[in-house]
Amino acid sequence: MKTLVSIAFMVLLGVGASAQSTLTFCVEVGKGDSCIRPTTEFDIDDDGGTISMLVKPEDSVQTTILRYKIYYIDNYGNEQWSNTIEQITNPSWTFAWQDVVFYDPGTYKIKVYRTLPDGEKFLISGLVKLFCR
Repeated sequence: MKTLVSIAFMVLLGVGASAQSTLTFCVEVGKGDSCIRPTTEFDIDDDGGTISMLVKPEDSVQTTILRYKIYYIDNYGNEQWSNTIEQITNPSWTFAWQDVVFYDPGTYKIKVYRTLPDGEKFLISGLVKLFCR
């Protein structure tokens, strides 16, 4: 009985862990939703570098537009708006990905929102660090 309870707990824990939205940064998104070389630190050239952002909501995208708000994090930890990218989506998609070109090194926070008729709904955020080669 103790083993059965332990197995049930582990199954529930696994379901709970997989039912979270994720934002992953990678070199590129491969076939399907595979993130190739995921990391939170990238080297970029002086003329810029492209990073792929893979969003996997806990269920589905549930919107026709995802909005990516990009903020530069200064030396004091303050967020300074840098750019906003909108991506047309299908509400039934279980993932979405967007490439973005960065030109300056530093730490950036990306906040992803679902756009809805009555405004935006926050989905997830993540930090990425960029270094010049």
